[in-house]
Amino acid sequence: PKQFYHLIFMDLNMPVMDGFTASTNILDYFNEKMDQRFPRCTIIALTAYVNREYIEMCHKIGMAEVLNKPSCSKVIK
Repeated sequence: PKQFYHLIFMDLNMPVMDGFTASTNILDYFNEKMDQRFPRCTIIALTAYVNREYIEMCHKIGMAEVLNKPSCSKVIK
């Protein structure tokens, strides 16, 4: 069986290929090649520079959400 991922956290600013291009390529692959039995991959963008333009671009290409980094969660004792 093919290996697939349900969720990807994508950094938008990477050295070789930016996260917008990488996400577009991944989502295009899922739309064209993957068997319909598999769920579509969810991509969540991570960036230290969140602005309206980035958020709109992410949603336009099909990313599910944009998270600011660094992100943290509170540990409850």
